[in-house]
Amino acid sequence: MANTTQPLRADVLRGLLDDTIELQVFEEVGSTNDVAKSALRATSAARPSARRIAPQAVVAARQGAGRGRLGRSWSSPAGGVYLSLALAVPAGPERLGAVSLVAAVATRRALAGLVEGLLIKWPNDIVAVKGKAAGILAESSPLCPSGAQGLVVGVGVNVGACVNVGLGGQHLPSTACCLSDLPAAPGTSCSREEVSALVINSLLRCLGDWHEAGFSFSPFIQEYEQYHILANKQVCVRSPDGMVLAEGLVQGVGLDGQLLVENAAAPLGVCAVTVGEATLQKA
Repeated sequence: MANTTQPLRADVLRGLLDDTIELQVFEEVGSTNDVAKSALRATSAARPSARRIAPQAVVAARQGAGRGRLGRSWSSPAGGVYLSLALAVPAGPERLGAVSLVAAVATRRALAGLVEGLLIKWPNDIVAVKGKAAGILAESSPLCPSGAQGLVVGVGVNVGACVNVGLGGQHLPSTACCLSDLPAAPGTSCSREEVSALVINSLLRCLGDWHEAGFSFSPFIQEYEQYHILANKQVCVRSPDGMVLAEGLVQGVGLDGQLLVENAAAPLGVCAVTVGEATLQKA
């Protein structure tokens, strides 16, 4: 697997990316999402009449102020790789509910070419039996004066350094794991630059397919559920402040990324949860 002690090589990474992407590479930043978001805003402001704004990619070896879902901090030690892809999309925030799940499919696809045994935990954690291998944070904000929505997807991958990030819940991974901890796919030996490029290129393709589908999650549902660690499991879903939102059997995911949980008291017998933390219930 990757040598994580050498500086990131911007020239190597640039050569592995789609040539429409604008790239910045750092040894350390506060947050790759923040840098990518600022770059997209600057590009949009400089070209207000442009029909297409180039996607912005930011890759760093470390983050000083990384963050995750639900306002959590994201530990970003040396040895991992932390990246963000920012792009302009012609849709309001109300149509972007499934973006985190699309990003999870894209990230698992990319990393599954390197290691075996990767799964998805709703909405967007990439996990294995040994723990959490990657996390995702998607954010959006209006781009002025273009009127498009600025979408930023950040991905942190534990390549060769792990920290205890905790997923919680009965029979779920409770610590982080590294790609180097997992069985390698036959014939693979990838650098952090290759890991980054695989993820960024996969994100760009999947987000493009999602756009073409009218921002519906429908083209991705089958693949998502095939690798969903919570599929057909009894779960409890809680809000960020600990309130129970749903308890029951997971029935699948919705077209806007909701977790569908069996609930006899809910309309049609299913509760659709948009935000929360799901844990497996004890048998």
